[in-house]
Amino acid sequence: MEIDFRSDNTAGAHPNVIDKLQGIYKYKNAPYGHDPFSQKLHKKLCDFFECDLDFFLTLTGTAANALALSTICPSYGLVYCQNKAHIDVDECGSPEFFTHGAKLLPVSQEKSEKIDIQRIAEHQQRHLQPHNCLPTAISLTQPTEKGVIYSIEELHAIKKTAAEFNLYIHMDGARLSNALVHLDCTPADITWKSGVDVMSMGMTKNGAICAEAIIFFNKKLTKNFDYIHKKAGQLPSKMSYFSAQWLAMFENNLWHNNAIHANKTAAQLAETFVNNSLCHIVSPVNTNCIIVNMPPKLAAHLTQHSILFYPWGKDNYRFMTSWQTKKSDIDTLSKVIQLY
Repeated sequence: MEIDFRSDNTAGAHPNVIDKLQGIYKYKNAPYGHDPFSQKLHKKLCDFFECDLDFFLTLTGTAANALALSTICPSYGLVYCQNKAHIDVDECGSPEFFTHGAKLLPVSQEKSEKIDIQRIAEHQQRHLQPHNCLPTAISLTQPTEKGVIYSIEELHAIKKTAAEFNLYIHMDGARLSNALVHLDCTPADITWKSGVDVMSMGMTKNGAICAEAIIFFNKKLTKNFDYIHKKAGQLPSKMSYFSAQWLAMFENNLWHNNAIHANKTAAQLAETFVNNSLCHIVSPVNTNCIIVNMPPKLAAHLTQHSILFYPWGKDNYRFMTSWQTKKSDIDTLSKVIQLY
């Protein structure tokens, strides 16, 4: 039997989400977001973030990122992003496509892969109009692709830099739940209070089936966005089924409990690697992501015993836990390593 640590996307949907969907099939609802479930979700999101906001559901996180960036970056613009950011290396040019050709420029700190505000300042000094693309935004991923968290202090430093150079801030929050659990803060603290104008937010990785959204804290950006949303093919007719998944995640703090479990099992899995002299954890284990350096032969040994994970650079490998990860999964991996 395979044990899958490749991604939290490999986990199934939480039973509460399935129950919620089964509970609404008998209702006839107005299409395109005019249903009571979507209206209830709007209120829930406003309460969750403690502000008045606009939101648009999308079918994928890629669409959420790309369409969000299209509102803050023109075709001649430039977006500062992290090294190995999803928008740069994993979305098939979708951000460039929907911005009609904007440029993405990685400006990360080498070790942490977090946004390096000093590099932004240096790039601003070299900007030559109209020969260089116009910097218009900073895009950051919370947590990073390595699962590392931006602290509130770091976010405020980025906010200060954005204000200095008149830049918008976009946040990729596909795993925002895991970040919130680690920081033990309010959603407002690490979003609009930290200068975020627009955020791509997801619950899919945390137990839903298809729950992605664009959250606009800066409502000035939403003028005519409903046309863009529709033209991009991201306006589902039976939106009640998409909104219901979000509502299920919010009920009884399911989003929080799932993220706690994912983070906790990652910490347990990290101990397995720490206790093995052949393994070295590359970056802090803040959330449900572990980057491990190990000999390729050990990695092959794990694969041969049906332990699934992704390569992540030279001799580095990524292991992800989820709401569905069991202690027995970790115990099995530990035993397989001991057999090497």
